[in-house]
Amino acid sequence: PGDSMKVGIFWNLKNQIGKTGRYPYILSNAGTDPLNLFLTASVVTEMDKAVPVSAKPFKLELATTPTATIDSIDFVLTNRSDRDYTCMVVSFPIEQGEVVVPERLKAKSEARGFIRLKPEYADTEFKGSLTIAYLGSQPGRISIPVRFQKYGAGAK
Repeated sequence: PGDSMKVGIFWNLKNQIGKTGRYPYILSNAGTDPLNLFLTASVVTEMDKAVPVSAKPFKLELATTPTATIDSIDFVLTNRSDRDYTCMVVSFPIEQGEVVVPERLKAKSEARGFIRLKPEYADTEFKGSLTIAYLGSQPGRISIPVRFQKYGAGAK
């Protein structure tokens, strides 16, 4: 009690399309009754049509092979709305990488961001996600899966 921490909640959507929700329970030593949450999501087949702001690529894949290393990747945030947004990283629980997002995303425009693998973690595979909030008159969030994988000789 009185302390805080981040908790990740994942669920398998299988082949579900459209609105979905789950009721996770959170148990803690703060009391005997569990906290019951209701989480919702909209599952779409075409990301660009889901929200006013989207990202491409939809997954950020970093990798190393015996002949090449992809230790950074750019992504583009697209704003299809008539509103300007301020962007900020809400969650990036991956200490192996650093991320830069554009500070402003003007109406009907695109802006670039990037993720880069920190050199000291070149031998550490990971996966997680980057969540970006866009703040303005109609705020929202988007999450982008992120992975670093080693291929070929010496891969784990």
